[in-house]
Amino acid sequence: KLRHLIQSGEFASEIKTTGHGWKEFDLATEFSRWLATYEYRDRYLTRPERLWDDKGNVRGLEEYLVGRVAEVTSTLTGNDVLALVGGGGLFGLHSVSTLIEHIESHIPGRMVVFFPGEHDAKNNAYRLLGAKDGWGYLAVPITC
Repeated sequence: KLRHLIQSGEFASEIKTTGHGWKEFDLATEFSRWLATYEYRDRYLTRPERLWDDKGNVRGLEEYLVGRVAEVTSTLTGNDVLALVGGGGLFGLHSVSTLIEHIESHIPGRMVVFFPGEHDAKNNAYRLLGAKDGWGYLAVPITC
C-alpha cells in the first residue's frame, strides 16, 4: 500500500504544496546493481559466505550505496526532501540504520525513510520481519 502511494505521486504532491522539492531513491534494486558491476562477483557467487564482514554487512556495498546517494543528492537543495524507499531490499545484506548514519552528511535538506516493518510505540523501535530493534531516532510511523 505504501509503495503504491509513493508511486502514485501522492507524497510528492503533498510535499510540493508546502514549497519543498521531492526526490525518491529506491534501495530495493541497488544490491543487484552493485553485484552486477562488482569485479569479484564470480568469486563471491561460488563462495557467498565470503560476501559478509564480521558485522553482517556485505563487503563493499556500503561504499557503493553512499556513493549512489551522493550522486542522487548532488542536485538537491536545503529545501528538498529525499525519500528513501525499498529499505527492505537490503535486509540481510546491510543495516539500513548504519546506512542512514553514513549518508546523513550528503542530505542537504530533509530525508524521509520508508521502511517496511512494525513499530513498537512503547520502545520507539522498529523491526523488519521480527529482526533486531532498529534505529528509531526522530522516526514517525506511517500506517496504511
